[in-house]
Amino acid sequence: MRKQVVVDVPPNSAILSIWFTAGDPVSAAAGAQAFAEAYLQNRTLSATRTLAVQMKALTTQLHQVDDELGKAAESVATLPHGTAARVVAEHQQSVLGKQVYSLSLKYDELKTIAITPGSVISQALPPSSPSAPSAPLYLGSGLFLGLLAGTGAAFARDRLDTRLRAPADVERLTTLPLLADIPLRADPGAFRSLAAGVVSSLGEGYHRLLVAELGTVAGAPVAERLGAALSHLAPVAVVTDPADRPDAAVLLLGLRRTTSTEVAQTVRRLARQGTTVLGAVTVPPTLPMTSRSMRQNA
Repeated sequence: MRKQVVVDVPPNSAILSIWFTAGDPVSAAAGAQAFAEAYLQNRTLSATRTLAVQMKALTTQLHQVDDELGKAAESVATLPHGTAARVVAEHQQSVLGKQVYSLSLKYDELKTIAITPGSVISQALPPSSPSAPSAPLYLGSGLFLGLLAGTGAAFARDRLDTRLRAPADVERLTTLPLLADIPLRADPGAFRSLAAGVVSSLGEGYHRLLVAELGTVAGAPVAERLGAALSHLAPVAVVTDPADRPDAAVLLLGLRRTTSTEVAQTVRRLARQGTTVLGAVTVPPTLPMTSRSMRQNA
């Protein structure tokens, strides 16, 4: 909560600036004026009490010295002239008389002191505009906090969201090589290039190649088209079931539906059964192809 009263002292001055916060201009001005008057009244009361204490102390001391002076005068009157005792008593009487005179002067000075606690230099006036909220401050702070929150949210999403949204995310998030990115309408040349890359990775001899699908890739029989392209290059049998004990595997990843965590789990599972993952092939979220057209194109 904001302080209702704020007192400020301008540099190199004995002036107090009083700021009072209220819900409306009239109440704010009245509050500042009342606080200033109450402050002066409190100073007056405090100064009056201090002065009264000092005068009381002087009166008590004056009475004591005056009593001692009376006793000294009586002693002088009873002592014979020319004796040492009378000389001492007369000296003491003189000293006490000076003390009484000094204390009387101080008392008279205190009685004539005028208490001046200060004065109100300028009367409090209702403000012409509210002091808060400050629109530029709030807008600037809101813009800065919004940018900061947006940047933090984007950073957190980038770090926590492990979905593969683009082909470039495969190597960045899974460390698997990207063998091919199958477009929406893939021509036979794309599968021939993919098949050539797979054959070069497999080497010579007969191999069983697993095409493992991660994420729903409806209407995209990539395994069939890849098998048809491989049949023209090397003795490779394409399977889709890990139970067939394949020698190697290619992961078919549906973009925006597959996470790097799923890919890592699949790679570990295949590695336990001795299957080497050659890399990944990405396909868009929807690949509108039919099995018949794919076989004809292949």
